[in-house]
Amino acid sequence: MTAQGFGRKGMAAGAVAPRRAQLVADPQPRSFRPMQGVEDPGADAAERRAAFLARERSRDGAAAEAAALPSDEAEAAAAALNAVTAPPPPTDRSLRAAYAIWFLLGLIGGHRFYLRRPYTGAAQALLFLGCVGTVAIFQYYPAFAGLALSWAWYLADGIRLKQLHLWSGRR
Repeated sequence: MTAQGFGRKGMAAGAVAPRRAQLVADPQPRSFRPMQGVEDPGADAAERRAAFLARERSRDGAAAEAAALPSDEAEAAAAALNAVTAPPPPTDRSLRAAYAIWFLLGLIGGHRFYLRRPYTGAAQALLFLGCVGTVAIFQYYPAFAGLALSWAWYLADGIRLKQLHLWSGRR
C-alpha cells in the first residue's frame, strides 16, 4: 500500500476519491460562495430557546412526579445489604511503643510482631534479611531492589501505623 492509496478501501490504486475530485474540480473555493436562500439563524432564536426550556421543565416535572419514595420493605432490604463494619476491638498495645519499635526494628518487621501481625512481620523480616545476606555473602547486587522494596514497606508502615494499631485488638 502506498501513501496515495492509504485509507481508500475498495478503490483502485492511484484513484482519486469522488468527493475530492468534485472539490478539486470546482473553480471557486467553497468558503467564498455566497449563501443563497439561507435565512438568518438568529431570527427566531428567542422563540426556539423558550420552546426548549418549556420542554425541559415539563420533562423534569413529570420525572419528579413519577419518582415515588421507597417502601419500608425496600428500606429494610437495603439496610440488610449495608456493609458497615463494626468498630475495631479495643487494644492493649501502646501506640508510642509501636512507633518506637517501628523506628528501631521496622525494617525487620518488629512493630508488626508487636501489633499481632506475625505473618507479615515474618515476611518483612525475611525480605530484608534475605536481601542483606544475598548482597553481603554472594555480592549479588540486584538484591538491592529487594532492599529498596523493604525500605518502601518500612515507610508505608510508618504512615499506616496508627491504623495498624487500631486493628491490633484481641479477637
